[in-house]
Amino acid sequence: MFVRSIVYRALSDADFFNINKPRGSEQKGGGQSYIDFPIRNISIADWNSFFIGIKGLSTQNGKIGPIWELPVKSLGLHSSANTQKVKIYQRRQQSISIASQKLDTSRSNRILAWHPDNYFPYPMDNSNRKQCPDGLVVYLISTFTNDVYAGWYLVQKKHNSNSSLKTLLNDINKGDSGIEFFEQGEIILDDSIWCSPFDQDISLSKEDDLVTKKLKNIASSKNKNFAKYYINNLRLIDETDIFNVKSSTRKEQSLLRTILFGDSSSKECALCHKILPSNLLVAAHIKPRSKCSNKERVDENIVMPVCKIGCDDFFEKGYILIGDNGYISKNKSIISTEMLDKILIKFKGKKCTFHKKETKRYFQEKNEILKKQGIISD
Repeated sequence: MFVRSIVYRALSDADFFNINKPRGSEQKGGGQSYIDFPIRNISIADWNSFFIGIKGLSTQNGKIGPIWELPVKSLGLHSSANTQKVKIYQRRQQSISIASQKLDTSRSNRILAWHPDNYFPYPMDNSNRKQCPDGLVVYLISTFTNDVYAGWYLVQKKHNSNSSLKTLLNDINKGDSGIEFFEQGEIILDDSIWCSPFDQDISLSKEDDLVTKKLKNIASSKNKNFAKYYINNLRLIDETDIFNVKSSTRKEQSLLRTILFGDSSSKECALCHKILPSNLLVAAHIKPRSKCSNKERVDENIVMPVCKIGCDDFFEKGYILIGDNGYISKNKSIISTEMLDKILIKFKGKKCTFHKKETKRYFQEKNEILKKQGIISD
């Protein structure tokens, strides 16, 4: 299956102590029993995007903010008790919390993947407040099959990984938290492994049979209002970019891709008309995203399915153009080569399948931008 998004938190010494401390160690009350995710790093809108379409999700308004309850599966566990209902809620204005994570209490609902019985680290002395292992990260992953999985990871600062997700986790520090979104087919998740279930990204160098096998694991959508549901959620995004010290995230991108591809294992490229595995196509912006307003970025008509084996670059860089009639032509203003000309001639007579009333102005604005950049001559 494929990772859609990940929410992560690198535990601090205080976090680790509070969820493992012995009963009676606090003078007043039981003390903290939750794991906090600061809203300054992961907003409520981010959480809503993370939860879109998740199976078994229920939502209600609490005293401070939203309460989400949902089934969470634990990576590496395959018993009948693998799935548990977990409460995630806004505990205060500054944070979202995963409830009931303290072990030594009658109300404990420790996520199974984070339980010491399942290899999660446990302090040698749980009355010591400085026992958290360096680089201990807990995370929740949502998948394109609309499930949520829990897992944990130990940061390896000097470890070079061929997985972009592991590279992300290896770059965080104690107390950090965040959320990241991925394209369908970008990160493979192996739910049978608890320690490192995302060692390898899918890439063009992978064997075709591996790609096909992974694509077949995507569940079929039975929701007749599938596109409408995701379009409505797309409209709810008010700020499309998330910026932090380490990266920026396009909040709308996973929704746009879901609307375009759904759960299809293959799709036709809008330019070359070849039907290819979905992980070989991208949700390509017709008008460059950097030139789009926020309203345009959350318009489902701003993107089209384009293959990564040539068409994406040809269109983005202006080697091929889409006219007002929708037909594709070679850009004669760009210096080409004999070999490239032989490739581009194949577009002659083809019409872009995504040129329509709703997208026509985006193609026109794209051409105007290319003219201003000197890529198209008058």
